[in-house]
Amino acid sequence: MELVDERQVQHYMVEFYKDLNKESFRPLPPINSYRKLSNAHRDALCLAVSEEEIYLNLKTMKGDGIPGSDGFNIGFFQRCWDVIKRDLIAVVQEFF
Repeated sequence: MELVDERQVQHYMVEFYKDLNKESFRPLPPINSYRKLSNAHRDALCLAVSEEEIYLNLKTMKGDGIPGSDGFNIGFFQRCWDVIKRDLIAVVQEFF
């Protein structure tokens, strides 16, 4: 596809980025309709995040989305995992 005028380019760019951010919207149920966590589940939320958990979740993410504030998209983290994993794990574990 050849884009020859400014409006075509603008339209193409808008549609491209709309597709990257496309998510289906579904309203959340009222807050009082959620079940409460058991003590065991609450305790599990306080455990350290493991390397395996981080990697498994990273692998399931769409890699070609819009870059984050650091300029890198998820694909960068997926492809460079062996090089950056120690630093990334440290950041995630410090956050949680």
